[in-house]
Amino acid sequence: MSNVTILDPDQPVTGFDIGPGNVLLNYWANRYLGEPFDRNGRFAARGTVIPDLLESLLAEPFFERPPPKSTGRELFNSAWLNNQLNSLSKNHSPEDVQATLLSLTALSIAETLKKYPSGDVYLCGGGARNTALFMTIKKALPSFNVGLTDDKNIDADYLEAMAFAWLAECTLKGVSANCPSVTGASKHCVLGAIYNP
Repeated sequence: MSNVTILDPDQPVTGFDIGPGNVLLNYWANRYLGEPFDRNGRFAARGTVIPDLLESLLAEPFFERPPPKSTGRELFNSAWLNNQLNSLSKNHSPEDVQATLLSLTALSIAETLKKYPSGDVYLCGGGARNTALFMTIKKALPSFNVGLTDDKNIDADYLEAMAFAWLAECTLKGVSANCPSVTGASKHCVLGAIYNP
């Protein structure tokens, strides 16, 4: 899933899920290429966006819900996509569907970020290494400086692992690590628990 964390020195930290991220792209690449993901977006680059499909995908009510919000595979999954495809008046090539899914991911991210003041955007996770996706996001955000967390000496492939290691350290030290302004929790608290076998 794609998600965002807004870091503004004058505001509380906020963050929420945006949309499907790589989930649908990976599903479609696996279905038609037998590969776990679309390396560098080459499969999507061979296709053309299907306007009516993109419009239908972007009409998903989740995108318009105000934050805080969270989503997952319970919404964005193969059944959701196949229902959308079945509503089309004709069949389209797998490449065109992949191009449309890439556009869905990029536009859902870009349209969310446009609601905030221009600034620096640092991408991480598997999608950050998808050249076509990265460039589509960057093109959709001309007033933002778009890069990778690598630019801040944080490997884009390992940010989530680093975050969970930090959460584990906080739990071991009994330090609260949640952020109520992001999660909507009523108070700060220690996350997780330690069990001895």
